[in-house]
Amino acid sequence: MKIIFIFLLFTISSISFGQNYGWESDDISTLFDMTFNISIAEGEFAQNTHSTGFGINAGYYFPFSKTVPVFLGIEGAWT
Repeated sequence: MKIIFIFLLFTISSISFGQNYGWESDDISTLFDMTFNISIAEGEFAQNTHSTGFGINAGYYFPFSKTVPVFLGIEGAWT
């Protein structure tokens, strides 16, 4: 059951939503990113704890320029 749960979380975490509008376009929009995380103890640390860590990251980015494919923004995390 734990393996299925980990696989499900990994699958959900790997999905990304992006925008592909091309750099030639005059349309500029901001980007929003959200990622779910899981951490599993290994080695000697796993012998001392049976906890599994969960977290979420979120970011908001805006374009630097219409002609430069660079985004500036802010990102935060909770674990």
